[in-house]
Amino acid sequence: MKVAVFRMHRYDIESLDATLKLVPEERELKFTFLDSLLDEATAIVCLFVNDICNAKVVERLHNLGVKFITLCCAGYNNVNLAAAKHYNMKVVHVPSYSLEAVTEFTVGMLLTVIRKYHKAYNHVQEGNFLLEGLLGFNIQGKTVGLIRTRQIGLLTGKILSKGFSANNIAYGVDNSVCMHGHTLS
Repeated sequence: MKVAVFRMHRYDIESLDATLKLVPEERELKFTFLDSLLDEATAIVCLFVNDICNAKVVERLHNLGVKFITLCCAGYNNVNLAAAKHYNMKVVHVPSYSLEAVTEFTVGMLLTVIRKYHKAYNHVQEGNFLLEGLLGFNIQGKTVGLIRTRQIGLLTGKILSKGFSANNIAYGVDNSVCMHGHTLS
């Protein structure tokens, strides 16, 4: 099967190339990375979270002979599923993200904000090594609120409590109060 992929970034291409090496040769799966527009030879499209695939786009894809809409993301709210069903097109998406990757990124962004790494970087680039305006604070002993937690929120709370000795208050998706992943009410 040949799959045409449009508007991909270098990291996307590297990831797909690495994945292709794991596919048995008898599966005959080949990715072609294109900058051009879709045409009648395209059977599968691969979209991302910001790509719009409303009813009008689905109809155009159908008219071009596209049979499958794949998404490189967990969400699929950008695809008009009713239109895809109407045109007998299959829609598939990534079942989930790496919980650890998203959680670690979240903690990294938190550290960036409270330790002001982004400002410190700019100061150094300007040759300014003064600490004025760069003082952050410790997470240890602080209470961190996590709202509408699911797996990512609970894992973030675990890292903050075990790694930084923070206290967590987490509100679950059902608005129950959780602490360190245990429901309190």
